[in-house]
This record gives sequence, structure tokens and C-alpha cells, in this order.
Amino acid sequence: MITLFFDREDKVPMYEQLYNHIRSLIQNKILNPNEKLPSKRKLSQHLKVSQITVETAYLQLKAEGYIRSNEKIGYFVEPYTSLLVSDKSPVKTTKKSTRLVEYEYDLKTNVVDPIHFPYDAWAKLERDTFLDAKHSLLNSGDPEGLYELRVQISLYLYQFRGISTKPENIIIGAGSDFLLNLLTLLIGKDKCYALESPGYPKLKKLYDAYGVHTKYISLDASGMSIESLNKEKADIVHVSPSHQYPSGIVMPISRRNQLLSWAYEKSERYIIEDDYDSEFRFSGNPIPAMQGMDSLGKVIYLNNFSKSMAPTFRVAFMVLPQSLLDIYYQKYSFFSNTVPIFEQLVLSRFLESKAFEKHLNRMKLIYKSKKDHFTKLLKESAFGNYIHFEGEEAGLHFLVLFDIIINEFLFIEKAKIEGVRVYGIQEFSPIKKEQASLVLGYGNYQLSDFKEIVLKLERAWKECHFI
Repeated sequence: MITLFFDREDKVPMYEQLYNHIRSLIQNKILNPNEKLPSKRKLSQHLKVSQITVETAYLQLKAEGYIRSNEKIGYFVEPYTSLLVSDKSPVKTTKKSTRLVEYEYDLKTNVVDPIHFPYDAWAKLERDTFLDAKHSLLNSGDPEGLYELRVQISLYLYQFRGISTKPENIIIGAGSDFLLNLLTLLIGKDKCYALESPGYPKLKKLYDAYGVHTKYISLDASGMSIESLNKEKADIVHVSPSHQYPSGIVMPISRRNQLLSWAYEKSERYIIEDDYDSEFRFSGNPIPAMQGMDSLGKVIYLNNFSKSMAPTFRVAFMVLPQSLLDIYYQKYSFFSNTVPIFEQLVLSRFLESKAFEKHLNRMKLIYKSKKDHFTKLLKESAFGNYIHFEGEEAGLHFLVLFDIIINEFLFIEKAKIEGVRVYGIQEFSPIKKEQASLVLGYGNYQLSDFKEIVLKLERAWKECHFI
């Protein structure tokens, strides 16, 4: 007979205590294979517990394969095989730390102002949207994205980017990463993609992960070099013509026409126009998107709300030419949309109410004042006579170019000692350059921060012996 002294003050139920006890007897070979267990009635009388307690323990043991039930006969122990444990010690692995070095000031480019976000307006829209549309939020929507949002995006593109497109040609996804992956499926993974150098480092990693071949194309004063492009057997070009990252070059109309002519030469060629921060231009008229110039359906327009709203929004969109849209509906429209319907509906109402336009206009003034103040302090600094700027008329970063020959890495390391992270142009390109150039982002800092940043850079670079 199985005997167990229950701990009636233990929070573990009695059926579980009995289950654990019998399981231990089986695992330790005290109960032998095919041995008959006491009936529920006899064991409950012996242990002074209810039959339900015994039955519950037996059923759990049966479910896990420790015992079996033979109808009208009873419960029997199943043969138990112990887990074979290797006598070799497990290989110890050292987990690579993902913790980043902390800086007092990190002049990275992928951040926005956290103070002037329209929190109140957005919170009100979220609250109102949930109350107004709560029943429509529980079921799935269009795989291409919420139609209302695509309508608002098409209106925005027409008014501010010179793009005339139907909402049906717009695909919404959770970040540009997802949309680029979808594009490689639509275009084909056998194509070669031409990337700007210097350019966004993550692009190369993404395309490698998606299994497509890439080529780096150097830049000249007008952007991606057509001469260099023609030397490569590329099918797709990924460019940021309105504000090249990180150089800040604005591609002139003549180079855009050359690039379109290149795409028109062969049917399989396309241009991916990455318009990632076109919203913030601080002087002159807005630069129209290249897609608006395209008459043959060769430009795929790509943008997101990372700079205009926040990187954590993870809402991106692309405008597909009809040829690729047809392939999408034929082969890939079964993909579920990756952006929650609620977030899409709130953003749609934010655009429709003109709150987005108001927010952009406000942030243009704020970012321009930051850029002006920061560049002024840099020019007035101890090293101001040795630098000049490029790409400062748009976006949330600019280039600082040094008019002397000095190791770029030295600037970065000296600034690091002072707690300031600056980024060298070499970090964005496999093509090495002699002239030291730094890429400085300023979006998330306030006017009061820049004086301290420049003072720290003065102290850091004083040791470089050119000031």
C-alpha cells in the first residue's frame, strides 16, 4: 500500500502532493513496471482523503504517461525510462553583452525631440477613437493597411511631396524593414541592389538577411554617381535623393533625370526612393519627390513616420508602381498587416484633423533653431576656423568637415573620453576617405545642452594639437 503523510498546512493541494509522491516512486523504481496500483477507494480509505483527491492524482499521472488505465481492472505502472545524461560537462558559452556604452551626450541621428511631441492631442485622439470605433477594432482589416489611413497618406503625398497616387497603391507596414523584405519578394531575390556609399549601414545588413546581392556605389557632388552605377550590373537602386544619408546631398534635377533614364533602359530595373526625413527642410522650397517625375512606373516610394513623429511608431508605407502592385495581389496579399488597426486609425485621424501638419510646422521651427544654435556655437569654438558644414539645410543631422588632414578616429576617441559620442563618416562607408568628417545629430537635445556639448568637444580636441 502507498503511504504518504500529507502536509495539510502546505499551500500545495493534497492531490498534487499525492501525484508528486507516486511519480517519485515510479522514477526511483520503487514501483515496478506493470505493478497494479491500489484502487481509488482503498487508497482514499488508507490515506484518509476523498476519492476525488486520489482520482485527480491518478488522472494527472495517466495524462503524463506514468500509469495506464485498464477498464474495469484498475491502474498499472507504465515502464519508465530515465533521462540519459551525458557525463560531459555542458559547454560554457559567454553571452555577448548588448549593453551599450553610456555617454552623457550621444549625437546619434535616429532620435527625435522627446519634449515637444503632441502628447495631449494624441492622447485625446486615442481616447476618442477607442470610444467611437471600439467595435471595428476587434477584427482584422485590409492586409495593405487601413483604407482610411491610406487615403490620408495619399492626400499628404499629393500636397507636400508632389506625388499623385491612389490609396490602393499604398502598402502600410511595421517599419521599413518589413516593407523592404516584401519588396525583395515582389521584385525577386535574383536581382542586384545598388546602395549609396556612404549610406545607411543597416541597409546592407537587411538586404544580406533577405538573401539578395548588393553593390556599393560611390557618391559625387550630385549624389549617386551614374558613371559608377553604369559600371556595375545592378538592377535596383536604393537612394535618398531629397536628403542623402548621411552626406545631406540633395540630388539635382539633372541627376534625377539621369537616374530615371537608367531605370527606363531595362524592364527589370527599379528605383527605391527612400524619403526618410524629407519633412524637415529649413530653407528654400520643398524638394519634390522623384516619384512625381516618373512616367513609366519605375520608382517605388518609401517613407515612414520615424522622424516626423517618433521612431517607436513603427509605421511605414510605400507607393508601388502598378506592375509590382499586380504581383502583390497575385502572390502576397495573404500577408497580414503588421501595424495594429487601432494605431492606424488614430494616425489617420491625426492626419485628417490637420494636427500632423501643425505638428510638422512647429517642429520645423524648433529643429531649425537647434541647428542654427548648434552650428553657431561650433563655428565660434576654438576649432571653428578649421571646420565647415554640409547637409545642414534639411534633416536632423549635418556633416562637420575638417579642413586639415587628421585621423577621424582620433576625434571620436577623444570626444568619447569627455562623454560625447560623435560619428565618423567612415562608419557609414566601406570606401575610405582621407578627409575627416563627422555626422552630428541634434534632434533630441535642447538649446541649453549645446553649449556644454561644444565645451566638451573643445576640451577633447585640444589634445589633437590643431587648436
